[in-house]
Amino acid sequence: VDPKNGFAQNMLGEWKESQKDLKSAWESYKNAILGKYEVQEKIRLLIKLTSFINIPESKKQLDGTATLELDSLIKYMIKNEPEIAQIHAIQGDFNNLIGNKKEALKSFKNTIALDPSHYAVWNEIFEIEKELNMYQELYTDSKNAIEFFPSMADIYLYNGWSAYRLNKHDESIEVLKSGIIYISDEDITNKEWKFYTYISDAYLAKKDYVNALKYIKSAYTIRPNNYLVNKKLSHLLVIINSDLELATSIISLLVKETPNDCEIINLKGFLFF
Repeated sequence: VDPKNGFAQNMLGEWKESQKDLKSAWESYKNAILGKYEVQEKIRLLIKLTSFINIPESKKQLDGTATLELDSLIKYMIKNEPEIAQIHAIQGDFNNLIGNKKEALKSFKNTIALDPSHYAVWNEIFEIEKELNMYQELYTDSKNAIEFFPSMADIYLYNGWSAYRLNKHDESIEVLKSGIIYISDEDITNKEWKFYTYISDAYLAKKDYVNALKYIKSAYTIRPNNYLVNKKLSHLLVIINSDLELATSIISLLVKETPNDCEIINLKGFLFF
């Protein structure tokens, strides 16, 4: 089979893959990408090879050079088709997969610079920035994303949380409150409590204990068994010396759940001091 005939190499790769000879399939798919073949077909094969290095069955057959080869193939495609956003997104997925978060972030940002319509890519950016504590970047990027996706509740959550981390407490409260209305019916129980928790955090930072308590209680009503919500509620009740019976009950449960949590132990000691 002509190694430069992308169509033939793809067919050979599919046959090798059907025979569970994934190492040989990899070579054929690689030749298809480097040969003469339609760009969209090459992109499809990049996605396939990216999945290969993440699937245990295929990882067993591939040697240590597979990751380096895939990196080179993606860069080869970007060099030849720099304006195709999807290839940059594949590079982001690849770098994310191998744990190179900062390079993944660069690739995802290159993707939205070419085509900002892919919400999934924005979400990858937000997740990485949050994980790396890049609060200013998360704040700026999520604020920009709202212009493209004004009815996506998660973006308001990221923007409100990052605003809070940057001590923009009033703005955090405002954006979180405005984002609640966009939570879909199927997501209401999974996301509404997060909005209320973050709003409570912002009010607490402003020492507005009345509203802080109001919103953390709303979160507690939705998720009474959530560890974070229980921890925040009991902490606030102790601070303002309110409903200490409820605080005592919650803290007792938390101590049983995580007996080595120093914050809870200290909170319990403060409560009974």
